[in-house]
Amino acid sequence: MSVTDILVDFAIASFFIAVGQLLRAKVPLVQKFFIPPSMIAGFIALALGAQGLGILPFSENIGSYASVLIILIFAGVGINGFSFNKKDLKSYNPYIIVKYAEGQKGRTEVHLPKHEATSLADLSLAGTQKDAYYIDKEGAYPFAIDIPILNFISVTEKKSIDTEYPNFKAWADSKGEKYTDWYNNHVN
Repeated sequence: MSVTDILVDFAIASFFIAVGQLLRAKVPLVQKFFIPPSMIAGFIALALGAQGLGILPFSENIGSYASVLIILIFAGVGINGFSFNKKDLKSYNPYIIVKYAEGQKGRTEVHLPKHEATSLADLSLAGTQKDAYYIDKEGAYPFAIDIPILNFISVTEKKSIDTEYPNFKAWADSKGEKYTDWYNNHVN
């Protein structure tokens, strides 16, 4: 393996990632299926490489780069340690945009409980009966919840959540102050 081999392999891979990015930006079918540019590049390079048509001049070492890169990535991640702090999650604010249009102002956003809407949301709806944050007209049940456990048992379709999680209503009525572990009490 020479430096020239590595540079040629890197140049070819970079070119096909750029092609993949261009195809991702311009081809509606690729956009529809959310195919990442790196996968597009990989499929093209595979088809044109030694295992396909044999057109691309990849070196014999192209297959060994992945393991070296994985080692570098994990080594880099481990430098700062693997710590998890619940305080870091306070800024975690995933949300859903109802009928998304890019740059739309006055849009409806569904956020987790106790999380702020963005500046593009229709803030006049906040706390009203038309607020998408709530699933019912009285504003008692939140529409979106981040369940803090693995293997959460989903509610049977067409059933209210409080039929299978009896403490959910009491949790919602207390605005999250009581029954904070309601999700651990599933009933069939």
